[in-house]
Amino acid sequence: MYVPKGFFTPPFETKESLKGRLDSMYSQANVQTVNAEGIFCCVK
Repeated sequence: MYVPKGFFTPPFETKESLKGRLDSMYSQANVQTVNAEGIFCCVK
């Protein structure tokens, strides 16, 4: 739905790559997926 409208374009993050990036930027990072969407909560 979002790709044809131009909101998001490939390549997309995987859960593991998103978790790795957030872990390097924050002291705590919780990542979950709901269907194809990533949800995260971070503590600086």
